[in-house]
Amino acid sequence: MRDIFIFFCLFGLAGAALWRPWLMTFAYLYTDLVQPQRLSYYLFQGVPLSLIIAIASVLLFLADRKKNLRFNVVQVLMALFVMWFTFTSTRALIQDSQVWFKWDSAWKAVVFGGLFLPLVLSTRRRLEAAVVLTVLCVGLVTVSGAMKTLAGGGGYGELRMIVEINKGLYESSTISTVGVAIVPLILYLYKHSPLVGQNIWTRTAMIGLCASSILIVIGTEARTGLVCIAALTAMYFVRSKRKLLFALVGSVVLVASVPLLPSSFVDRMLTILHPSEEVSAATRTTVWSWALNFVKEHPFGGGFRVNRLTQFSVT
Repeated sequence: MRDIFIFFCLFGLAGAALWRPWLMTFAYLYTDLVQPQRLSYYLFQGVPLSLIIAIASVLLFLADRKKNLRFNVVQVLMALFVMWFTFTSTRALIQDSQVWFKWDSAWKAVVFGGLFLPLVLSTRRRLEAAVVLTVLCVGLVTVSGAMKTLAGGGGYGELRMIVEINKGLYESSTISTVGVAIVPLILYLYKHSPLVGQNIWTRTAMIGLCASSILIVIGTEARTGLVCIAALTAMYFVRSKRKLLFALVGSVVLVASVPLLPSSFVDRMLTILHPSEEVSAATRTTVWSWALNFVKEHPFGGGFRVNRLTQFSVT
Protein backbone atom coordinates (compact mmCIF):
# COMPACT_ATOMS: atom_id res chain seq x y z
CA MET A 1 0.00 0.00 0.00
CA ARG A 2 2.83 2.40 0.86
CA ASP A 3 4.58 1.67 -2.46
CA ILE A 4 1.37 2.29 -4.36
CA PHE A 5 0.85 5.64 -2.59
CA ILE A 6 4.41 6.76 -3.37
CA PHE A 7 4.02 5.63 -6.97
CA PHE A 8 0.84 7.65 -7.53
CA CYS A 9 2.37 10.74 -5.87
CA LEU A 10 5.38 10.65 -8.17
CA PHE A 11 3.33 9.60 -11.18
CA GLY A 12 0.92 12.49 -10.58
CA LEU A 13 3.74 15.05 -10.42
CA ALA A 14 5.48 13.56 -13.44
CA GLY A 15 2.23 13.58 -15.41
CA ALA A 16 1.54 17.20 -14.46
CA ALA A 17 5.08 18.07 -15.60
CA LEU A 18 4.07 17.23 -19.17
CA TRP A 19 1.61 20.10 -18.86
CA ARG A 20 3.82 22.39 -16.78
CA PRO A 21 7.49 21.27 -17.11
CA TRP A 22 8.59 23.15 -13.98
CA LEU A 23 6.48 20.79 -11.85
CA MET A 24 9.10 18.08 -12.38
CA THR A 25 11.45 20.19 -10.27
CA PHE A 26 8.87 20.02 -7.49
CA ALA A 27 8.94 16.23 -7.79
CA TYR A 28 12.69 16.44 -7.28
CA LEU A 29 12.32 18.64 -4.18
CA TYR A 30 9.89 16.13 -2.69
CA THR A 31 12.11 13.18 -3.54
CA ASP A 32 15.31 14.79 -2.29
CA LEU A 33 13.82 16.02 0.99
CA VAL A 34 11.54 13.14 2.02
CA GLN A 35 13.49 10.34 0.26
CA PRO A 36 10.38 8.23 -0.46
CA GLN A 37 12.54 5.48 -1.94
CA ARG A 38 13.63 4.70 1.63
CA LEU A 39 9.98 4.41 2.66
CA SER A 40 9.31 1.89 -0.06
CA TYR A 41 9.16 -1.80 0.80
CA TYR A 42 9.80 -3.23 -2.67
CA LEU A 43 9.05 -1.01 -5.67
CA PHE A 44 11.61 1.79 -5.20
CA GLN A 45 14.23 0.14 -3.02
CA GLY A 46 17.67 0.79 -4.51
CA VAL A 47 16.31 3.03 -7.27
CA PRO A 48 18.21 6.37 -7.59
CA LEU A 49 15.00 8.40 -7.72
CA SER A 50 16.66 11.75 -6.98
CA LEU A 51 19.12 11.35 -9.85
CA ILE A 52 16.45 10.19 -12.32
CA ILE A 53 14.04 13.01 -11.47
CA ALA A 54 16.84 15.62 -11.43
CA ILE A 55 17.85 14.63 -14.98
CA ALA A 56 14.20 14.68 -16.07
CA SER A 57 13.77 18.15 -14.50
CA VAL A 58 16.69 19.57 -16.46
CA LEU A 59 15.59 17.97 -19.74
CA LEU A 60 12.01 19.20 -19.41
CA PHE A 61 13.24 22.68 -18.53
CA LEU A 62 15.47 22.80 -21.60
CA ALA A 63 12.56 21.63 -23.75
CA ASP A 64 10.22 24.28 -22.33
CA ARG A 65 9.78 27.17 -24.75
CA LYS A 66 8.84 29.50 -21.88
CA LYS A 67 12.00 28.90 -19.87
CA ASN A 68 13.84 31.75 -18.21
CA LEU A 69 17.58 31.91 -18.92
CA ARG A 70 18.38 35.11 -17.06
CA PHE A 71 21.30 34.76 -14.66
CA ASN A 72 22.06 36.92 -11.64
CA VAL A 73 25.15 37.68 -9.57
CA VAL A 74 24.42 34.92 -7.05
CA GLN A 75 24.34 32.28 -9.78
CA VAL A 76 27.65 33.56 -11.16
CA LEU A 77 29.15 33.28 -7.67
CA MET A 78 27.80 29.74 -7.35
CA ALA A 79 29.46 28.80 -10.65
CA LEU A 80 32.75 30.29 -9.47
CA PHE A 81 32.38 28.37 -6.21
CA VAL A 82 32.07 25.07 -8.10
CA MET A 83 35.16 25.94 -10.12
CA TRP A 84 36.99 26.82 -6.93
CA PHE A 85 36.38 23.62 -5.01
CA THR A 86 37.04 21.60 -8.15
CA PHE A 87 40.43 23.31 -8.36
CA THR A 88 41.19 22.67 -4.67
CA SER A 89 40.17 19.02 -5.09
CA THR A 90 42.75 18.53 -7.82
CA ARG A 91 45.35 19.89 -5.40
CA ALA A 92 43.99 18.22 -2.26
CA LEU A 93 46.62 17.54 0.38
CA ILE A 94 45.19 14.05 0.85
CA GLN A 95 44.27 12.43 -2.45
CA ASP A 96 41.94 9.42 -2.33
CA SER A 97 38.50 8.36 -3.52
CA GLN A 98 36.76 10.08 -0.60
CA VAL A 99 37.86 13.50 -1.85
CA TRP A 100 36.09 12.98 -5.17
CA PHE A 101 33.14 11.32 -3.47
CA LYS A 102 32.60 14.54 -1.52
CA TRP A 103 33.22 16.59 -4.66
CA ASP A 104 30.57 14.60 -6.56
CA SER A 105 27.95 15.37 -3.92
CA ALA A 106 28.98 19.02 -3.61
CA TRP A 107 28.89 20.03 -7.27
CA LYS A 108 25.48 18.42 -7.81
CA ALA A 109 24.00 20.24 -4.81
CA VAL A 110 25.46 23.63 -5.76
CA VAL A 111 24.66 23.40 -9.47
CA PHE A 112 21.09 22.22 -8.96
CA GLY A 113 20.28 24.39 -5.96
CA GLY A 114 22.33 27.49 -6.76
CA LEU A 115 22.18 27.59 -10.56
CA PHE A 116 19.20 25.58 -11.79
CA LEU A 117 16.49 26.27 -9.19
CA PRO A 118 16.58 30.08 -9.65
CA LEU A 119 15.93 29.54 -13.37
CA VAL A 120 12.88 27.40 -12.64
CA LEU A 121 11.48 29.41 -9.71
CA SER A 122 11.38 32.58 -11.78
CA THR A 123 7.96 33.84 -10.66
CA ARG A 124 6.50 34.61 -7.26
CA ARG A 125 3.83 31.93 -7.67
CA ARG A 126 6.40 29.23 -8.37
CA LEU A 127 8.63 30.39 -5.53
CA GLU A 128 5.78 30.40 -3.01
CA ALA A 129 4.64 26.99 -4.25
CA ALA A 130 8.16 25.65 -3.72
CA VAL A 131 8.21 27.11 -0.20
CA VAL A 132 4.83 25.51 0.57
CA LEU A 133 6.12 22.15 -0.69
CA THR A 134 9.32 22.48 1.35
CA VAL A 135 7.38 23.33 4.51
CA LEU A 136 5.08 20.34 3.99
CA CYS A 137 8.01 17.98 3.36
CA VAL A 138 9.83 19.17 6.48
CA GLY A 139 6.54 19.10 8.38
CA LEU A 140 6.04 15.46 7.44
CA VAL A 141 9.26 14.63 9.25
CA THR A 142 8.78 16.95 12.23
CA VAL A 143 5.20 15.83 12.85
CA SER A 144 6.22 12.17 12.87
CA GLY A 145 9.04 12.96 15.28
CA ALA A 146 6.81 15.15 17.45
CA MET A 147 4.20 12.40 17.78
CA LYS A 148 6.86 9.92 18.89
CA THR A 149 8.24 12.50 21.31
CA LEU A 150 4.83 12.95 22.91
CA ALA A 151 4.57 9.18 23.16
CA GLY A 152 7.86 9.12 25.09
CA GLY A 153 10.08 7.98 22.24
CA GLY A 154 12.62 10.80 22.30
CA GLY A 155 16.26 10.86 23.27
CA TYR A 156 19.57 11.87 21.74
CA GLY A 157 20.33 9.47 18.90
CA GLU A 158 17.22 7.44 19.73
CA LEU A 159 14.33 9.30 18.11
CA ARG A 160 13.21 7.49 14.96
CA MET A 161 11.13 9.37 12.43
CA ILE A 162 9.44 8.02 9.30
CA VAL A 163 12.79 6.77 7.99
CA GLU A 164 15.41 5.16 10.23
CA ILE A 165 18.52 6.72 8.73
CA ASN A 166 20.96 9.36 9.93
CA LYS A 167 21.22 11.40 6.72
CA GLY A 168 19.61 14.48 5.26
CA LEU A 169 16.53 15.71 7.11
CA TYR A 170 16.55 12.61 9.27
CA GLU A 171 19.79 13.54 11.05
CA SER A 172 18.91 14.90 14.51
CA SER A 173 20.82 18.20 14.38
CA THR A 174 19.70 18.86 10.80
CA ILE A 175 15.99 18.33 11.41
CA SER A 176 16.19 20.40 14.61
CA THR A 177 17.77 23.28 12.71
CA VAL A 178 15.51 23.07 9.66
CA GLY A 179 12.41 22.53 11.78
CA VAL A 180 12.98 25.78 13.69
CA ALA A 181 14.09 27.62 10.54
CA ILE A 182 10.78 26.99 8.76
CA VAL A 183 8.70 28.57 11.55
CA PRO A 184 9.01 32.08 10.00
CA LEU A 185 8.12 30.56 6.62
CA ILE A 186 5.02 28.91 8.10
CA LEU A 187 3.87 32.20 9.62
CA TYR A 188 4.62 34.11 6.41
CA LEU A 189 2.67 31.68 4.24
CA TYR A 190 -0.32 31.79 6.57
CA LYS A 191 -0.38 35.60 6.71
CA HIS A 192 0.56 36.56 3.17
CA SER A 193 0.41 33.70 0.66
CA PRO A 194 -2.74 33.36 -1.49
CA LEU A 195 -1.79 29.72 -2.01
CA VAL A 196 -2.51 29.02 1.66
CA GLY A 197 -5.21 31.44 2.76
CA GLN A 198 -6.54 32.02 6.25
CA ASN A 199 -9.21 29.69 7.58
CA ILE A 200 -9.68 27.25 10.42
CA TRP A 201 -7.91 24.45 8.53
CA THR A 202 -4.79 26.40 7.62
CA ARG A 203 -4.73 27.96 11.10
CA THR A 204 -4.82 24.50 12.68
CA ALA A 205 -2.10 23.29 10.31
CA MET A 206 0.05 26.35 11.11
CA ILE A 207 -0.21 25.78 14.87
CA GLY A 208 0.47 22.05 14.47
CA LEU A 209 3.53 22.56 12.29
CA CYS A 210 4.99 25.24 14.58
CA ALA A 211 4.39 23.05 17.63
CA SER A 212 6.01 20.05 15.96
CA SER A 213 9.06 22.19 15.11
CA ILE A 214 9.54 22.86 18.82
CA LEU A 215 8.78 19.30 19.90
CA ILE A 216 11.31 17.88 17.45
CA VAL A 217 14.04 19.82 19.27
CA ILE A 218 12.96 18.22 22.53
CA GLY A 219 12.68 14.78 20.96
CA THR A 220 16.09 14.80 19.28
CA GLU A 221 17.76 16.52 22.25
CA ALA A 222 20.03 18.27 19.75
CA ARG A 223 21.69 21.35 21.23
CA THR A 224 21.68 22.88 17.77
CA GLY A 225 17.91 23.12 18.01
CA LEU A 226 18.04 25.03 21.28
CA VAL A 227 20.51 27.52 19.79
CA CYS A 228 18.17 27.98 16.81
CA ILE A 229 15.19 28.57 19.11
CA ALA A 230 17.20 31.19 21.00
CA ALA A 231 18.16 32.89 17.72
CA LEU A 232 14.55 32.79 16.49
CA THR A 233 13.29 34.25 19.76
CA ALA A 234 15.90 37.02 19.63
CA MET A 235 14.90 37.85 16.06
CA TYR A 236 11.22 38.18 16.93
CA PHE A 237 12.10 40.17 20.05
CA VAL A 238 14.04 42.71 17.98
CA ARG A 239 11.15 42.98 15.50
CA SER A 240 8.50 43.17 18.20
CA LYS A 241 6.78 46.52 18.84
CA ARG A 242 5.90 45.46 22.40
CA LYS A 243 9.22 44.24 23.69
CA LEU A 244 8.29 44.39 27.38
CA LEU A 245 5.18 42.26 26.85
CA PHE A 246 7.15 39.88 24.61
CA ALA A 247 9.85 39.46 27.27
CA LEU A 248 7.26 38.93 30.02
CA VAL A 249 5.29 36.29 28.11
CA GLY A 250 8.49 34.58 26.99
CA SER A 251 9.78 34.41 30.56
CA VAL A 252 6.50 32.93 31.84
CA VAL A 253 6.48 30.31 29.07
CA LEU A 254 10.11 29.41 29.77
CA VAL A 255 9.63 29.05 33.52
CA ALA A 256 6.42 27.08 33.07
CA SER A 257 7.88 24.69 30.46
CA VAL A 258 11.12 23.71 32.22
CA PRO A 259 9.44 21.37 34.78
CA LEU A 260 7.65 19.62 31.91
CA LEU A 261 10.82 18.88 29.96
CA PRO A 262 12.50 15.45 30.16
CA SER A 263 15.42 15.43 32.57
CA SER A 264 17.69 13.98 29.86
CA PHE A 265 16.91 16.99 27.64
CA VAL A 266 17.66 19.50 30.41
CA ASP A 267 20.91 17.73 31.33
CA ARG A 268 22.10 17.71 27.73
CA MET A 269 21.24 21.36 27.16
CA LEU A 270 23.15 22.36 30.29
CA THR A 271 26.35 20.98 28.74
CA ILE A 272 26.33 24.10 26.51
CA LEU A 273 27.48 26.05 29.57
CA HIS A 274 30.61 23.91 29.88
CA PRO A 275 31.73 23.07 26.31
CA SER A 276 35.26 22.12 27.32
CA GLU A 277 33.94 19.32 29.53
CA GLU A 278 31.85 17.67 26.78
CA VAL A 279 33.62 15.55 24.15
CA SER A 280 31.48 16.50 21.17
CA ALA A 281 31.63 20.25 21.79
CA ALA A 282 35.32 20.17 22.74
CA THR A 283 36.13 18.32 19.52
CA ARG A 284 34.30 20.91 17.43
CA THR A 285 36.00 23.90 19.02
CA THR A 286 39.38 22.20 18.67
CA VAL A 287 38.83 21.50 14.99
CA TRP A 288 37.56 25.04 14.38
CA SER A 289 40.73 26.41 15.96
CA TRP A 290 42.81 24.06 13.82
CA ALA A 291 40.91 25.16 10.69
CA LEU A 292 41.62 28.85 11.34
CA ASN A 293 45.32 28.13 11.71
CA PHE A 294 45.24 25.93 8.60
CA VAL A 295 43.73 28.74 6.50
CA LYS A 296 46.53 31.07 7.56
CA GLU A 297 49.09 28.64 6.15
CA HIS A 298 47.00 27.46 3.16
CA PRO A 299 44.86 30.42 1.99
CA PHE A 300 43.90 28.58 -1.20
CA GLY A 301 42.46 25.60 0.67
CA GLY A 302 43.44 21.99 1.04
CA GLY A 303 40.62 20.10 -0.63
CA PHE A 304 37.75 18.04 0.76
CA ARG A 305 38.32 15.93 3.88
CA VAL A 306 41.45 17.88 4.79
CA ASN A 307 40.29 17.65 8.40
CA ARG A 308 41.79 14.15 8.45
CA LEU A 309 45.11 15.85 9.02
CA THR A 310 43.93 16.34 12.59
CA GLN A 311 43.59 13.63 15.20
CA PHE A 312 39.79 13.91 15.00
CA SER A 313 37.45 12.35 12.47
CA VAL A 314 34.89 15.03 11.63
CA THR A 315 32.56 14.37 8.71
